[in-house]
Amino acid sequence: MPKQNAVKPYATFIGGLITEASPLTYPENASIDEENFLLNRDGSRQRRLGMNYEAGYSEVDTGFVESVIDDYAIETYRWDNVGSDSNVSIGIVQVGPYLWFVDLYADAQSASLLNGGSSLKVGVNGVNPYQFSSVNGILIVTTGETNPLGLEYNSATDSITSTEITIKIRDMIGLDDFLDIDENPTTLSAYHKYNLFNQGWSGLRVTSYFSAEGEYPNNTEIATLGKDASDNFSSALLRKQDFGNTPAPKGHFILDAFNRGLSRYNTATYAHYFNNDRETGFLQTTCSNAGRIFYSGVNSKIEYPDDLSPNYTGFVFFSRVVENTEDLGKCYQEADPTSEHIFDLVDTDGGYIPIPEANNIIKLIAAGESVIVIAENGIWEIYGGDTGFLATEYQVSKITNVGCVSAQSVVEAEDKIFYWAKSGIYVLSKDQISGKHNSNNITETTIQTLYTDIPGVSKANVKGNYDPISRKVSWLYCDGDDYDGILFKNNYKKELVLDLVISSFYKNTLSCTETDSPFIASYLSTPNFNITEITRNVVVDGDQVTASGSDVVMTSDERGRGESTTKYLTIIPSSGNYEFTFSYYSDTRFLDWYDFDGVGQDYTSFLITGHEVAGDIVRRKQVPYVFFYFNRTESGYTETDGILNQSSCKVRARWDWSDSANSGKWGTEFQAYRLNRRYIPEEISDDFDYGHEVIVTKNMLRGRGRALSLYIASETGKDMHLLGWGSVLSVEGRG
Repeated sequence: MPKQNAVKPYATFIGGLITEASPLTYPENASIDEENFLLNRDGSRQRRLGMNYEAGYSEVDTGFVESVIDDYAIETYRWDNVGSDSNVSIGIVQVGPYLWFVDLYADAQSASLLNGGSSLKVGVNGVNPYQFSSVNGILIVTTGETNPLGLEYNSATDSITSTEITIKIRDMIGLDDFLDIDENPTTLSAYHKYNLFNQGWSGLRVTSYFSAEGEYPNNTEIATLGKDASDNFSSALLRKQDFGNTPAPKGHFILDAFNRGLSRYNTATYAHYFNNDRETGFLQTTCSNAGRIFYSGVNSKIEYPDDLSPNYTGFVFFSRVVENTEDLGKCYQEADPTSEHIFDLVDTDGGYIPIPEANNIIKLIAAGESVIVIAENGIWEIYGGDTGFLATEYQVSKITNVGCVSAQSVVEAEDKIFYWAKSGIYVLSKDQISGKHNSNNITETTIQTLYTDIPGVSKANVKGNYDPISRKVSWLYCDGDDYDGILFKNNYKKELVLDLVISSFYKNTLSCTETDSPFIASYLSTPNFNITEITRNVVVDGDQVTASGSDVVMTSDERGRGESTTKYLTIIPSSGNYEFTFSYYSDTRFLDWYDFDGVGQDYTSFLITGHEVAGDIVRRKQVPYVFFYFNRTESGYTETDGILNQSSCKVRARWDWSDSANSGKWGTEFQAYRLNRRYIPEEISDDFDYGHEVIVTKNMLRGRGRALSLYIASETGKDMHLLGWGSVLSVEGRG
């Protein structure tokens, strides 16, 4: 049978990276593998710019040598509306137990330190990534090592002040007094006396009761119900009532929730040293919602407990509606529950919510009217009524049993929450009918194989970010064979990106040589667009301007490739103390870390197209010609450098699902980007008016097979903006 010819266009790569497809039915517009290519929403692919320091950067001394910084946690946070001023936004940099503060509205954050350029020590060990929230212009810090802190910034004095937040609760628990609930003792222990006072009894009424009855009140009897018409207390009147075995209301005393024993000693109306009931775990996570602060994440470890000591592992504390700094720790109702006059819980009160099933709560997220509770063994939602969360009206429901492996993987993006689990990347989104959140795995049909291959220790240390300008969610991780999550645990070499507009993944690999080059340690969200510093020669009437024998140049700032507000916290190695600065994708030489040593590190941008079988997996195909389409990138000409911003695209055919050159089915590499005619500039400052926006090349493609894939790669120092490709396909008559 004769060959059948067909023309097949490939005008878009909008599917991004797909690992979950059969080689026989690979979806169009997707790649088998790729690195360092931007996925544009028009379907084109563009080489990423080099990672380099921000323009006007400074190197900030951390004060730590390598052996110390290895163990420290590194984290960042964007603090907006500082001091309730919408014009002030501060970036927080955590290195170990210390925080640095930078002006996010400055062009170069690393050169714009606040708090007089000084760091602030807020933790102890600095091994946990700290978490942050804010309310009424106050920053709340939970360290997992200390009590929470409230930070305030005074712009007039450029100073940060810190206030320790003590979590206060009403004693709704009481003490184990070793009595049955309805037992009236004939002797009054200090423990039972405390319980009676905590239940609203006064010393006078306790004495009166004992004088009349020869025994003391039990833990069901409510003192205020023993008053007669003349408002006098009568034990006889009280004992006529049947309280059954219902405990009397508790909560007269207000305690430090974490130092209950000492607090009971200090708040009781008599001096007695009770057991030193003390919680030694600390709060790890916080968020703000409905004008109040929520706290959680205690890995409960109790010293000197009694049988009633609460386990805070699944507790979520919430403050009253915050009006001043004193309210930040008021996790209790204002009215005394044991009072006979004003005892009601009101909407604005504080309190706590036990979630007994939750094991190791690692993150709280405010999501509209709800607070999402993210734990290692599942996700819960705390939600209020139509008017939002109220102390008098809320419910708790479980969203999923699929928990989260890393608090830093959690990303809030518009109306969705993304997180990494053992089995994949999940997204929480609101159900349009019920209004409650549900959970879905977004990798199982896209990049599950890639995700599964990431080691567990790498997933445990991943860091996520959302850029609202580009509408992209991204995660930094490291999957090297020698990565143990201990040494250089914040040295990230990989970045996984999800474009929310087209729901596609792609990935970057960041150059790093461990101890002798900078490395990315975290993201920093800024209010402004990232800019790229462009250098151009100064030319007058076609002549290069010189001064003292050197060419005169001018620099200008332009937005970087792909609009973004994200910068990257960068750790710089040193023979002394390590330093930090900020970086982003900006280098038009297509080298990473050029400013570090004036040389930079090369990286390859590549993608491998899906297997094309043309609807036929039996017969062999030939592609005599393949056409490539590129956006022209050449932008000018100088006598020194020649053509500016040249492009290159190297291509190699891979036939019959081959994954190695040993198959004998790999073609010869060829250059697919070529200017079709020689361009002769008119003068040194020529702007390279080539006359064509799109460069089209016709290329012979040797070989044959039942399936075809193309390996497309960059060349050192050169750009590439691939629009698509098309082939003339010949199908043989027999297989």
